[in-house]
Amino acid sequence: MRRALLSAALVVVLVTAGCNSLVVPDPSPAPETTTGLSGRLAPGLTANGFTDRAKLTEAHGKVLREKSYTFRYRVTETASNGSVLGHVQISHEVGSNSTHFTYDIVKNGSLGPIQTSYGLSAWANGTTTLFARTTNEHTSYQLTHDPDSLGYVRRTTYSKRLYNRFVALNVTDIERIDRPGTPTYRVVMNGVRHPSLFPNFDTVENASLVATIDTWGVVHRYRLVATGTKGGETVQRTETFEITNVGETTIRRPSWYSAAMNATSRRRNVTRAAHRTHTAG
Repeated sequence: MRRALLSAALVVVLVTAGCNSLVVPDPSPAPETTTGLSGRLAPGLTANGFTDRAKLTEAHGKVLREKSYTFRYRVTETASNGSVLGHVQISHEVGSNSTHFTYDIVKNGSLGPIQTSYGLSAWANGTTTLFARTTNEHTSYQLTHDPDSLGYVRRTTYSKRLYNRFVALNVTDIERIDRPGTPTYRVVMNGVRHPSLFPNFDTVENASLVATIDTWGVVHRYRLVATGTKGGETVQRTETFEITNVGETTIRRPSWYSAAMNATSRRRNVTRAAHRTHTAG
């Protein structure tokens, strides 16, 4: 069971990390006012566009590696008639100590390599990791003391995802968002530079992305809409990405904590009883 849970989780994480989410709101609407820009705006970003996309996404990762944060992500693919083909929703909370985290993913439809609908949740406090997996309305639980359980999830800052999205498109407009606090910019991207970075399509026809990036390089949110073909059919893909509560995220026990502890405790007791019986015999 443990191996199946971990395997499923890592498959989904690796898929979503490249391109592919709990329901989350779309990114904030465009600001009411903007100001003219010049010079350097953020690491790897100037008023004329990107100078080094890797530098920007590395700066994003560096900030998040030193702070707690909450990540929300959603992908929906729809057919030309508007019917939903599939969606993935992710919620990920990371504490200031990255060994403390929660991770939740819900998948429905045909997105990704796993064609079934399911939910997978994880909670870790540095010494214990609990898993809850729901398939066909049945939930099973797993407990492990492996410190590197879901290590990829624990350590990720989603920099690779951001780099792949930003390098695939051209910057067409940048505006400063007129609000108090850290200078923040609305960056608009259009025009597909590298179709190979949209592996969810057989062919990609067009794509646009609007991102909110602060002067430290943190990408607070983006919204991507891309259209292409898959299996000979026209498909539209919508992604929303959001980082919030930077430095203010607290990891709490999930609502299913007691159920998981009870279930895994009963399983351990049964295993111990079976072992004693076998030894006595």
